[in-house]
Amino acid sequence: MKGPRRSLRTRIIVYAGMGLVVVLAVTTLQAIQILSVSTRQLLTDWRGDVQNDALLLQARVEADQLLVDRLASELQSVPITDTADAGALMRNVWTRLSVFGNGLIWVGPDGKVAALVSDRAPADVLPADPSQVMPPRGSAWRLSGLVRTQSGRPVVVCAIDGGQSGALLAVGDLESGKLNEYLPMSTPDGHAAVIDSGGWVLASNREDLRFTRNEHPEWVARMAREGRPTVGETDSRPQERHMMAFAPVGTTGWNLVFGEPASLAFASRGQLVRRVVLLGLVAVLLVIAYAWLATESVIEPLRRLTSLAQRIASGDLTAAVAVTREDEVGVLAQAFETMRQGLVRSRTELGQALAETRRREEETAALYAVSQETMRSRGDKTPLQVIADRARELTGAISASICLAEVPGEPMRSVVASFAPDGRGASLIAECAHASQELQPFPWPLQQAEAGQRSVSVPIPGKSPGMLCVVKAAPGSQDGRKDAKENGARVSDLGDDQRLLTGLADLTALAVAQERLHAQSRQLVLYAERERIARDLHDSVSQSLSYMYSQLELLQDLLPSLSADQIRAELRSLSGVASVAFEAARESIYSLRSAKNGHDPLPSAIAGCVRDFTARTGIAVEIDTDAVASASLSPETEAQLVRVVQEALSNVAKHAGATRVAVTARRDSGDLKVVVQDNGIGFDPGAPRRGRRSFGLEMMRERLESVGGKLEIQSRPGSGTRVEFRVAIQP
Repeated sequence: MKGPRRSLRTRIIVYAGMGLVVVLAVTTLQAIQILSVSTRQLLTDWRGDVQNDALLLQARVEADQLLVDRLASELQSVPITDTADAGALMRNVWTRLSVFGNGLIWVGPDGKVAALVSDRAPADVLPADPSQVMPPRGSAWRLSGLVRTQSGRPVVVCAIDGGQSGALLAVGDLESGKLNEYLPMSTPDGHAAVIDSGGWVLASNREDLRFTRNEHPEWVARMAREGRPTVGETDSRPQERHMMAFAPVGTTGWNLVFGEPASLAFASRGQLVRRVVLLGLVAVLLVIAYAWLATESVIEPLRRLTSLAQRIASGDLTAAVAVTREDEVGVLAQAFETMRQGLVRSRTELGQALAETRRREEETAALYAVSQETMRSRGDKTPLQVIADRARELTGAISASICLAEVPGEPMRSVVASFAPDGRGASLIAECAHASQELQPFPWPLQQAEAGQRSVSVPIPGKSPGMLCVVKAAPGSQDGRKDAKENGARVSDLGDDQRLLTGLADLTALAVAQERLHAQSRQLVLYAERERIARDLHDSVSQSLSYMYSQLELLQDLLPSLSADQIRAELRSLSGVASVAFEAARESIYSLRSAKNGHDPLPSAIAGCVRDFTARTGIAVEIDTDAVASASLSPETEAQLVRVVQEALSNVAKHAGATRVAVTARRDSGDLKVVVQDNGIGFDPGAPRRGRRSFGLEMMRERLESVGGKLEIQSRPGSGTRVEFRVAIQP
């Protein structure tokens, strides 16, 4: 027996661990949910901080733009050649600028610098390509992105259209870090930046990002197109993914961003998960250790009970289950012991019932075999002899005898007997028959016969008295030990064979009744055949003789007046009539002889018909009737079959002109099929028939129909005749 795939201890530990894991999982999920809320709040704060810083930067840019715009209006009233006044106005405004405090440049209508105010060299202030910063036609101002001065310094420029007086440029130096003042506060690993519309970083707290386009350009460009403050995760590779806050700086075209690596943004969540997992593992180990120790007191007795249950399942019921505890395990052990005792009792009862069932099956099979053998018995071995032989063999007896009385009140006599091969028990048959005169109910007295032998008489039911007598060797005698060695378990006390002997007695009664019915049936068939022969003699021989007598009387009266030729013709006619009468008498004698032998087995009767036919006609006959021997037919059916075969051969002799005849018998779908076929002249079965042949065929058909058979004739002129008849075989 295979053991469980998972022991009870393992399941208890697994279930406890699973319960703890579920509790830890729920706790972890709650903590993660709280942390997620905190994270969302943190990101919301990021977005608010970036948006506020963007508004502050926008205000500073717009304040500088307003100052520059006013200066441009004032310069429209100053001649472009008056550089001193223009310079004074520009210097007054320049000192007040915040973002664009690197310098002011007045560009005349001709594109040349009319005035420049700055504390730096002109090359550090003048854009390398002024066209990049000039306001487009029809626009009042323009705020540039990252541009380079003639010396290569990164700057941003706010350009105001001054109309006829040219344009005023306010330059903000990016290297001075002026814009960094407006960046949000960040962690050491975080970063903040001001990015123009082209993706260039104008200011950043990281030196490696300043004046580059490396601040998540795709994500920033997408957010810039949306144009609203937001917080989200960049689309970079996993190791470069950042959590970013974005806010546009008003209408400047600039954007303010703040962020840090996603791993740092969610570091607290990861730390919480790791701590919970570690705590869960420690708790699971503790629970497993406790469950292992706690289940030891339960697992050990259950293991012993399991071992005993496996022994019980394999058929070993000898080991008792010890009950040593008073808890649930003790109750279970007591239930196992009660079940074992019940199984022991059930096994004993089932063994006895099985032995009895097998014995009855053997007896039933034996009785059935005997009944079949009695039905198939043929020849010298009668059904009663078969029963006597089988009674001796099946009971392991020395001898067996069937004693019957012809009529009630007369002494019984042994009609058949069966002896052991060594002849033992022959002297007990007469005593058994004498003892059977007293028909006592079972148990019958066991008469003590010769030394070491016992006999019993079993009554045979029926109208006439009868007994089935069996003689056996006593179990402890020398003959008993010899029979036990030869026949095994079948040699037992006579009382053990009660049902078998009673069944054999019943079969004997049936066989006796069947034999009497067969005898009566044969007698009735014989009477009917004699009546038929008498009718045939009256219809043929008697009428022929009457006709001859009347013709002879007439010939005697007419003899003087007849010529010699007329007398010879009349005598030839009378000779033909005498020949017909002789043949009819001969057939009647043959029929009487066949009827006399009606008790012969069917194959012998058919073979006799063929021999007589060959002796009378000299025609060779091929015969194959082996199938007839094993066919079970009633006596009347057998008698009619013989008469039909005889009539068919008679028709061949009279009408066929054949030189060869075949008689065959075959089994066909529960029927016995007999065929008589010749190579004679044949005839047309459909043509009208008169005379002896028509009478013979109709007689054959009537005989077969009287026993439920069928007749079929196949013939045509010049091709011989085939007569086939069928009768049903008894089951």
